[in-house]
Amino acid sequence: MENGRIYCYRYRLPHHKEVIGQFSRHCLEQPDGEGFLISAFLPHSPLIFIPAIENADDSVFIKALNENCDSELNTYLFPARSTTPLEHQREVEAIIGLEREEKLVKAVAARCMVSDTRLDVISSFQRLCDRYPDAFVFLFSTPESGTWLGASPELLLKREGHTVETMALAGTMPIETSESWDSKNIAEQEVVTQYIKNCFNSANLEANITGPVTVAAGPVKHLMTRITAAAPGRTEILQLIDDLSPTPALCGMPRLKAAEAIAANEGFMRGHYGGFCGPWHDNDEFSLYVNLRSCRVEPHRYCLMAGGGIMPDSDPSDEWIETERKSMTLRDVLVHKTE
Repeated sequence: MENGRIYCYRYRLPHHKEVIGQFSRHCLEQPDGEGFLISAFLPHSPLIFIPAIENADDSVFIKALNENCDSELNTYLFPARSTTPLEHQREVEAIIGLEREEKLVKAVAARCMVSDTRLDVISSFQRLCDRYPDAFVFLFSTPESGTWLGASPELLLKREGHTVETMALAGTMPIETSESWDSKNIAEQEVVTQYIKNCFNSANLEANITGPVTVAAGPVKHLMTRITAAAPGRTEILQLIDDLSPTPALCGMPRLKAAEAIAANEGFMRGHYGGFCGPWHDNDEFSLYVNLRSCRVEPHRYCLMAGGGIMPDSDPSDEWIETERKSMTLRDVLVHKTE
């Protein structure tokens, strides 16, 4: 472990107990064989594929955490400080203004929460597995991405044989509320559903839509619509993945204009937050999840990121509270080092 770059990953699938961890000295730009596929937030981001070369023990991840934070290959700056309430309010108001001018249908405003404390990534990963059996729990580190840890409730795309599956996950309320879903949340969820349906249509796939239903995700709950399709062997899977990510649930509509609005108003680089990651066995078997409810980790600090979908009738103060609730998914579970 003394020379060469380190590419490593560890994950636990929803409703599973087995933890898989592998590492490699190199990555690929396309999936080839068995491994772990990663992409950043921005549309058309380059793929990072970590081949499953060798089992990775805890020491591999600790070494990767230390070495990959200063890599010259990482172009995504670690946020210098936390987003302030005023900064977040201004971003939300800017997005609302663009929506009322009909330049945007929806966009996602995110904030970052920087903590200058050391994180025990190994113990934190295990606690996330214990706390969230329904989530995709992940830990990966590459020179291009840095180190990321999370527990995602959102499937980007899964394939088993000739069937593909995804979900539209949008709209958020506190887990304890008994209120009905309001028009803002329903409209937000419909935007995501329609976008995914259009992506399937472009791939010549007939979308079968079920829902929406309410699903729990830690301290919040969401509206979720399940979308499946029969996918013949000739389906251009990588093109479909590129079309889907980032979905309007993490970016907005129209996608490129939303991404431009985010870059102009957010004040920090999302990096791989809002992108995706997950195990890849071959073109007929993979499970990719959106990188959210996650944090970027460095040896002496970490940064939580959380966002919310902004619609024309959004309230900036409510959106701040929503990101607070979402950040609790990790914030209440992470293990800090005391030494």
